[in-house]
Amino acid sequence: MIRVLLVSDRGPALAARLDTEKRLDIFVARTGLSPAEQVDDVLPDVILLDLGSERVGDWFRHVMTSRPPTGIVVLADDVPAALGGGWIRVGGRALLPRRASQTEVVAAIEGVASGLIVVHAGISSLVGSPGRRAAPASRMLTPREIEVLAMMAEGLGNKAIAARLGISLHTVKFHIASLFAKLNVESRTEAVTEGVRRGLVLI
Repeated sequence: MIRVLLVSDRGPALAARLDTEKRLDIFVARTGLSPAEQVDDVLPDVILLDLGSERVGDWFRHVMTSRPPTGIVVLADDVPAALGGGWIRVGGRALLPRRASQTEVVAAIEGVASGLIVVHAGISSLVGSPGRRAAPASRMLTPREIEVLAMMAEGLGNKAIAARLGISLHTVKFHIASLFAKLNVESRTEAVTEGVRRGLVLI
């Protein structure tokens, strides 16, 4: 179970939307308590920050000063402003538009909880390392492909990946072929190396 601390002015509605996922334990941030108090109380694996919330400024200052040992998923209407505002620099591990679907938000939370960096395909062209052009959105991996890539980085074979994800061996091969094409590589080693270079997986 992944413990998620949700910071949003639409907290109850968003929590209800995500609470259908039995893999998540959602805690809505409360007014009247400081970010530090709430993090200490909940001990979240992931903080889900909705940049539409009026309270985000306090959370930004908290992250800037304390760097909590948790992954941060950021939801933003104005993605360039979110990037310029420094959320990624101070520890944001995932960036999605506020209109992202339930499936996309849950996949991002699970990816960040596993130590991955997640960027929504629709905004990936805005994100890139300094001095390097970002890959086109069409070339970015899906959350599932990133999961497969991370398991390849662990040294798991196709059968082990299929068992862990609960999918068929054929589907695993399909994901691997797709990520090979998107990363423009020809081997598992090259795929992991390129994934690390792009910040898609950590080893």
